[in-house]
Amino acid sequence: MSDDAWGEFVAKEVPRDFFLEFIEGARAAGRQAKAKMKDLSVTERDRSRVTGQIRTAVIESVLLAAARSLGHVSSQRGVISDTEIAMHQAFAEIGRTVVVRASISVPSTAPSRNRSRARLVERLNRAATGTGDLFVPVRDLTGRISVFLLVCPDRRQDDGIGEIAVAILDHHHQDLVYYEVIDKVLARYVPVPAAIDEPALRRKTAAVFQPPEERWPVGAEAKAPK
Repeated sequence: MSDDAWGEFVAKEVPRDFFLEFIEGARAAGRQAKAKMKDLSVTERDRSRVTGQIRTAVIESVLLAAARSLGHVSSQRGVISDTEIAMHQAFAEIGRTVVVRASISVPSTAPSRNRSRARLVERLNRAATGTGDLFVPVRDLTGRISVFLLVCPDRRQDDGIGEIAVAILDHHHQDLVYYEVIDKVLARYVPVPAAIDEPALRRKTAAVFQPPEERWPVGAEAKAPK
């Protein structure tokens, strides 16, 4: 599938408001993490690592809260519904997607592999991305897909966060089959048309009826009836 096809799938399944809440909360988490460092006595060498740990922990909570506020299932850890896939990090079940968070150090790269993420993409994304594997059946995109919210730190920014992107990985957890920065993802949603106030139509007032014998005759020499 092309990026446009994947992007349309994501826009169809994941509400725009979820992304908006996640963005706002993630950047607030970055500012909160930097503020917390002022109260901690750590070495300069550990400062970046501790800031990243605090930021990650808060962003995990942001993902959970954003999903729940829109009525979707989310959990800090557990088994994905109707599967045997156990996750040891926060996830949200939204439409046909299972959304997880991950950090990347360089934009447009795949996140680091851990057991939960590897199991997730292997089980969910196999039907959609396993076209090159022998003995792997190719099916339509009717099942669930794991979607990654990728956060790229940037210490030059006030909130410590640079690029935020949405990505889908192949079932080997090696290649990105879809990657799009969050602004482009949001642009895929059709804006709700604003209500247009139409001016009130003026109604014509009916003329007073005059019998033909009382009407003025037409012509230059017409005179009013006596």
